[in-house]
Amino acid sequence: MPTLHVDLREGFNRDTVVARIDGREVFRRSGVETNYSVGLADRITVELPEGEVRVEVILPDRGIQHTTVHHVSGPATLAFTLDQAGTLTGSEVEASPRYL
Repeated sequence: MPTLHVDLREGFNRDTVVARIDGREVFRRSGVETNYSVGLADRITVELPEGEVRVEVILPDRGIQHTTVHHVSGPATLAFTLDQAGTLTGSEVEASPRYL
């Protein structure tokens, strides 16, 4: 089965984060905070069968969420970033960076 990485990157500040794939909760954590020395707050790794999946990242305490649809056909990384205006965006990135 292909591996999907969901990277929570910049802009997280002690947030509660929930991630769902096709409506199934795969991650819930409080206190998620970006480590700016590596540009990462947290990483979610799941193995999925090939096909289309709906990935939702939710910050329930802030009332913010973003949903993206991704076709899983091999290893992939989706990166989610929260900007200063409170907009959460997510997109596929070509290469998964190596974090220390």
